Amino acid sequence: MKNGNKNNGLFWEVDSGHAWLKVDMADLFRSGIYEDISSYSYVDAARGVAYLEEDCDAGTYLKAIGWDDRPQDERGPTKENYIDGDSWVRNLPSFTG
Repeated sequence: MKNGNKNNGLFWEVDSGHAWLKVDMADLFRSGIYEDISSYSYVDAARGVAYLEEDCDAGTYLKAIGWDDRPQDERGPTKENYIDGDSWVRNLPSFTG
């Protein structure tokens, strides 16, 4: 899994009111929680990427891939793209599992 492989890390899209974890759709399918994702998350089907909302869906995904159980050196960096105001992610279609 891209978000689960050693040293690949996590990438967040963040705006002044919310954040979303960027996850490849293939990784999301492999995690087994695809049908549990809420409509508060978004999907970019053309790029094959989901943006999982921070309050519930991102945590569910990270738990499913065992992120917190991994040694720190296998987690990789956490990166974020901050936008002051509303993020472009909000313009994507809502996730429908």
